Amino acid sequence: MKKKRLPIQDSLPHATAVIEASEPDGSQIADMPWMANPATTTPTAVPPDMGDDEGAGLLGSRKQLKAARYEAEEAAQYEAELKARYAEIDALIATYISDAKAAEEALPIITSSIMSDFESFERYCANERLPPLPADPRAVAIFLCDWADGLADAMRLRDSISIVHRRMKEADPTLDLVVRALLPQIATDENENKQQQAEKELN
Repeated sequence: MKKKRLPIQDSLPHATAVIEASEPDGSQIADMPWMANPATTTPTAVPPDMGDDEGAGLLGSRKQLKAARYEAEEAAQYEAELKARYAEIDALIATYISDAKAAEEALPIITSSIMSDFESFERYCANERLPPLPADPRAVAIFLCDWADGLADAMRLRDSISIVHRRMKEADPTLDLVVRALLPQIATDENENKQQQAEKELN
């Protein structure tokens, strides 16, 4: 009677060949299916002890939370110290800047009339490709020459440009010599025009 061949016997020649061809450390053997152990193929991640300072959770470790709280308290303390220090500095320099502060607070507000004058200056500068704020004194001078209708009109436009610049904490271009020297000339031209007009009416 012929003996029945067991399935394992068919695997023995292949297993023997693998063993003979494997590296000394048996790395190829460990890769064979029959060497796999379901209990060890997938490592199990063991969470750290949540009672430990190094334990992690949704909100991070206790040590990290403690460090964050410390940094927040330190930042708040520094802000309070900084505020107190600036208050001391303000008290020290208050007497030295009181005149300048009073002069700034005394500046006229920007009314609709002043804004209308400055918008005219802005449109003029846009056409001439010149910056209106801060403006160059030469831009103000040429604007007054081309736009002003007499001395009173020129002075009003000059004052409007001056107020807007000072309110915006920009250098006042109307204080420049080129603007200051222009106004007397505008006044002279206006008087001459009036005289010429009067002579024409008499004739």
